[in-house]
Amino acid sequence: MLWIESIKLFVLGMVQGFSEFLPISSSGHLKLFQHFFQMESDGNSFVSIMLHVGTLGAVLIVYHRLIWDLIVEFFKTIGDVFTGKFRFKEMNSTRRMMVMLICATLVLGIMVIPFGEHSLKDYMEMLNELPNLVPLGIAFMVTGVLLITTFVITAKRKKNRNDATIRDALIIGGSQCVATMAGISRSGATMATGLLCGLSREYMIRFSFILSIPAIAAAALSETKTVIEDPSTLSVDLLPVVVGMISALVFGILSIKMIEWLLRKDRYQLFGYYCLTLGLIVVILGLIGV
Repeated sequence: MLWIESIKLFVLGMVQGFSEFLPISSSGHLKLFQHFFQMESDGNSFVSIMLHVGTLGAVLIVYHRLIWDLIVEFFKTIGDVFTGKFRFKEMNSTRRMMVMLICATLVLGIMVIPFGEHSLKDYMEMLNELPNLVPLGIAFMVTGVLLITTFVITAKRKKNRNDATIRDALIIGGSQCVATMAGISRSGATMATGLLCGLSREYMIRFSFILSIPAIAAAALSETKTVIEDPSTLSVDLLPVVVGMISALVFGILSIKMIEWLLRKDRYQLFGYYCLTLGLIVVILGLIGV
């Protein structure tokens, strides 16, 4: 029934909204809920992407001023390049962030390069579609260990940088590629690698969230194109999907505000213990065939 599907998508949107920005893997949690809700596998990709679009709206709303400044700086940079005024070493902080975001995003191109008959993206999607929960549980545990280790290492530092370098951007972009596996948090991976590179938490939370925009937008456009070309791939009604998107948007905004508060209170590492515990439980459930 339509109202039952709407309730399911509302719950999934809530899960997506909270888990997208918390370092606990939104795709991993969505897979868990889809598994236990026994939702059909067909159309799940479209539902997941549309829920991601809802959280994309949350980023645009919360960081609209910074995003606008980055867009303006992008066009100013193009003008400076063509007029010979561009100086890499003389970039202001906004322009430097814009350049580093582009560098980190370009690394994602590795995922679509063919290796044999398939690309890394294809192989990752095959892994994510496995019905057994063990790989998902292991991925959650990897996220947990990464978060805990990162905060143990960085806790001893007295000073952090507020501007990324090209090296930082490439490393952070590489971590985003690994995070295409369900269970490995994209925000957690990018945040952790940025912190390990010596960047401040305040800088990395903005960098990590804005870095999600190109990846989510590209995935949404790709999935939308697939549905338009072959409507049979869409096995859910649009109304529940819209409900899920709105839910993801609202709870996404709340999640961003929660992260900012947790960073100020220095409690961010608690998510590492959560992911480690959840991963262990999911591995056990997978082994017993739940």
